[in-house]
Amino acid sequence: FPDPFDPRFAAGLDARLAALASLKGDPWLLGVFIDNELPWAEGNPPRNVAAAALELTAEAPVKAALLQRLRAAYSSIGALNAAFGTGFASWEEVGGPWKLQPAQLKSAGGALAALDAAIAEQYFRTCRAAVRRHLPGALYFGCRFHVYSREIVRVAREYCDVVAFNIYAYRPSERQTDELATELAFPVVIGEFHFGATDRGMFHPGLRKTENQADRAAKYVAYLTEAATAPWCVGAHWFQYLDQALTGRGDGENYNIGFVNATDDPYPEMAAAAREFHGGLYPLRLAAGRP
Repeated sequence: FPDPFDPRFAAGLDARLAALASLKGDPWLLGVFIDNELPWAEGNPPRNVAAAALELTAEAPVKAALLQRLRAAYSSIGALNAAFGTGFASWEEVGGPWKLQPAQLKSAGGALAALDAAIAEQYFRTCRAAVRRHLPGALYFGCRFHVYSREIVRVAREYCDVVAFNIYAYRPSERQTDELATELAFPVVIGEFHFGATDRGMFHPGLRKTENQADRAAKYVAYLTEAATAPWCVGAHWFQYLDQALTGRGDGENYNIGFVNATDDPYPEMAAAAREFHGGLYPLRLAAGRP
């Protein structure tokens, strides 16, 4: 996870976006994602990004920033200990690495959420500013959420023009994205989804299994029908065009998730379903009252 308080983070963004200078003003450029599936939270109870940052030393810019906020929020070490269930004797001890145990993560949920929001605000504000500097007119789509909390999403919607979520499910509404988008009033673009089958060619169906290629095509249509008629959704990206290699990519994934196989032969069921669905996409969306 990047440290958004480290000056090298902003400098790195500037270098990466400056390399895209040829896209400035390109009428085909809708917007920009920065990062993908950052680990904003993990485990149960969730260990969010703020809890991970507290495990660092005070030399880390993010830890130093959180220490400032803790001193401002808690009038004494006793108040801090009461909020986090810790036993620090001094603020100097707080500056060292400390790891919250599962019970502390749960009891300190509100305090950690405030720190999560501070990290998220620095991250999204820095990213949006870099996009505005280097690609004015391009939309900022965020970081393609996979794991997240309500507090992180609340901050993201303040800085993103459209908030991106990777929604691997049989229907988009199987995740909480639609509820958050409705409650907090922001548009969503689905960064990734797919279905796979093993009746032909491949040995792994990917993250959402279907019975066969015909069922895969049917689920593709059902997913996009819901997305196209949802008031909160403005687009959806299939991952990916080409099947992964049978021998696996770098991390071993070898999914049947392509519209074409490894020799560029289309899966006819998927091609036919996509052609029919997208041919009627605009009338479908307008009939649902969506612009």
